[in-house]
This record gives sequence, C-alpha cells and structure tokens, in this order.
Amino acid sequence: MTRELLMPPAPVEMLGQALVELDLPNPMVVALPEGMLSACRIARALGAPFDVLVGPGAHVAPALTPELVEDYRALRLRGRAVVLIDDGAAEPASWAAALNALRAMRPDVLVAAAPRLQPAVAHWLAAQIRHMAGPLRALAA
Repeated sequence: MTRELLMPPAPVEMLGQALVELDLPNPMVVALPEGMLSACRIARALGAPFDVLVGPGAHVAPALTPELVEDYRALRLRGRAVVLIDDGAAEPASWAAALNALRAMRPDVLVAAAPRLQPAVAHWLAAQIRHMAGPLRALAA
C-alpha cells in the first residue's frame, strides 16, 4: 500500500530541504505542467530524476488517458517515492487526475507538494491525502 504525505506550502528552497530531510527512498519528481520550474529545482535538491505529467496533445493533467497512464507505468514507479509538484496554479481536477494516475502505478510513497496553494485547493488536498507533514517532520510509517 502506498504511503501518502501532503507537504504544507513553503518556498521552493524550504520545500526542497524538507523533502531532503524526509530521506525518501529512491525518489522521483513528477510535475504538473504548471509546476515544472519548482519541480526541477526540487529534483535537483533531491538528486532525483524529473518528469512532467501531461495528457496527449494537452497541457493539463485532466486530459490523462489510459494509454498515457500505461506509458507512465513503464517508468517503473513501483518501489519509488514519487513527489508530485505544482506551483499552486492547478485546480483540484488536475491534482485528482495526477494523484489517481500515480496511485495506479503503486509507488511506495506518494508526496504532494507545492510552494503555495489556494485555500480551496489546500482543503481539497488535505481531504485526499492520508498524512499531513510539518515542513521538517520525518515521514511516518
């Protein structure tokens, strides 16, 4: 079963440091399109590979198709800690599509993070993710 964690919003540098301190196993950073710049910086801090989750011919995550999900399964996310990053612009529908696609790939850990979130999105995410972490707390088993 995938362990899930929601990081509270923080500046990218602090978010990167908090994720480093979690000592995530075999991390991979996946960005929603709006979060590419933040995700690249966080991937660098983690020393982790980086990818962007988008639908075919689209620039938003709700366009995910079963074929695209299968393509991402080929990335072999099982056994990894996947950090899903956005810059705060994504709506709940984009987060939901991305979280559902990544959950289907069964990573060991799924972390949702953004430097900032609109209050409605933050509340929605808090209801979707099983654990909330303080910026410097260790990942609970």
